[in-house]
Amino acid sequence: MLKEQEKKAQAPAPPRDARKKTAAAPMQDGFDDKDDLQLLLAAALLCLLAVGLRRAALLEEISGSPLDPDDGRPVHDVRGNRILLACGAGLLAAAAGILLGIAAIPLWLARRTTLENFLADLAQRPSHSVYLLILAVAYGWLVWNVARAAHERLGLKAGALWTIGGVAAFALLVSGFLQLCVPGGQTQLFYLRARSFSSGLSPLLPLAALGGAIYFWLWSELKRRRLMVRLAADCPLESLYDPAVTGSAPILRSLRGLLTRTFPRRATPHEMPPWVLPVIVFVPAVILLGSSVQPIGEAPPFGRLFIFLVLAAYALGALSFYRFVRLWRQTLRVLHRLDNSSPAVAKAFESISDELDWRPIKSFGWQIPPFRSLILSVQKLRALAAAGKVDLAAYVADDPDALDHGLRGTFAYEQEEGSVEEIQHRNTLERIFSRACVELRGDVEDPEVKQFLALRVAAYLRFVFAHLRNCLIGGLASGLLALLAVNLYVFEPKHLVSLGGWVALAVAVSLTLWIFLQMDRNPTLSRIGGTTPGQVTFDRAFLSKLATYIGVPALGLVATLFPAVGQMLGRVTSQLLRVVGGG
Repeated sequence: MLKEQEKKAQAPAPPRDARKKTAAAPMQDGFDDKDDLQLLLAAALLCLLAVGLRRAALLEEISGSPLDPDDGRPVHDVRGNRILLACGAGLLAAAAGILLGIAAIPLWLARRTTLENFLADLAQRPSHSVYLLILAVAYGWLVWNVARAAHERLGLKAGALWTIGGVAAFALLVSGFLQLCVPGGQTQLFYLRARSFSSGLSPLLPLAALGGAIYFWLWSELKRRRLMVRLAADCPLESLYDPAVTGSAPILRSLRGLLTRTFPRRATPHEMPPWVLPVIVFVPAVILLGSSVQPIGEAPPFGRLFIFLVLAAYALGALSFYRFVRLWRQTLRVLHRLDNSSPAVAKAFESISDELDWRPIKSFGWQIPPFRSLILSVQKLRALAAAGKVDLAAYVADDPDALDHGLRGTFAYEQEEGSVEEIQHRNTLERIFSRACVELRGDVEDPEVKQFLALRVAAYLRFVFAHLRNCLIGGLASGLLALLAVNLYVFEPKHLVSLGGWVALAVAVSLTLWIFLQMDRNPTLSRIGGTTPGQVTFDRAFLSKLATYIGVPALGLVATLFPAVGQMLGRVTSQLLRVVGGG
């Protein structure tokens, strides 16, 4: 043993240039290295997410879009959609820029030694050049998506400005990120641990979870805003001419404000503005945690940035869940009025149950059938017109076959997300339905008329429940991803931040369970759904929604509360990452 150590000690030292090259260029062999491969997979995922975000946004003007009675503006807000899309695309472009900057760290290190050494090493590894080029193309394409979101038409001058801005943003982003994440000039160590996602030391995983929380909220909000235009329906409560629904206009106005605006306003002048409570909760948290946070592997400014992003993700999730609770409270006020309406109204809801085949809890599934209530409304209105109970020719004189043309056009242009042409045909049909409801007020005692009005009320409730679903998914998913980010990152005071997120999500899950029970027991919803009023039906539909919206968040909370469970799930995730090339 001693002889071997003496031989090593007497061995000649490598040349100075070789030592510099070995220490300054921790490059791998491009696609042959798993850590490089996972960065490429991450960049590909960012591009796919950009495509999904673009598909969720409705950026075309819709002719005949309904107007908001409060301000006279169209409900379909293209400018607001573009702002949300640009924010999401910018988030993805920033993530791609960080990936490119980390992959290009050997280039930065080469500048500190000799550029000739770097170029020689790069020539020996052409796959690494292709690897950097692919990441650069992904970043450029995502920046182009931001420009497309910001401009309806992107001219040559604007394109040149966005190109220059993208290059400048990349330089600022990378330099700022490295200053925050590389304390003491430990660039090589950061390069190695940042690229190894399964090591538990990479700051990219918690940042990815936070970015996913913000991205998911933006995506769900864009989907909700498209849904607001595609499935919009009026609620003809006043046309029922029942004493219990008299004076329901203020409730419907409050519901409309919650449905049509991303940031809800207060319903009455005496109500507390919605932004007051978040300011009271989150501003002191930012001040307190920002002054005390201490990351283990990064500089303190990065910890403050991380805390700010965590609280931003929690705030967005809280906004969606606040809308979910407010929407249900206002909907419950409408339902209470219908619960106390005359037996004739209750019988009308029961009579449409089999045809409509809709149970409110089913609205929280992955797919919402978009045509059932529309087809039934056309059929019943056509039957009323054939019986002479409504004069359609009075308000569709320019197109006597407007019902048939509208229905055919809706099916002809039907797409998964809802095309512009489909939405226009739906708007045409909804205008006909609304005018028919007004005209039929004088014949409300007719059972067929009452059934048609009950069907239109049910169509409105389906529209509201679709929004409830989107708000609940956005709120819970954003909160869970933010809590996951906190548990993936090593910092102090980690336990305090985790406890705050755990308590908030536990309250949200408990409220969701209580609201689901209220939905399934409500008399009017039970009559529409064909179940027993006042009782909870524990069937497959109800239990599957409990598993999705209660069980999954509860499992996430258990994993964060009990470290053993979280470590077990972490080991499973680590193995999955290794299978797909995660290191």
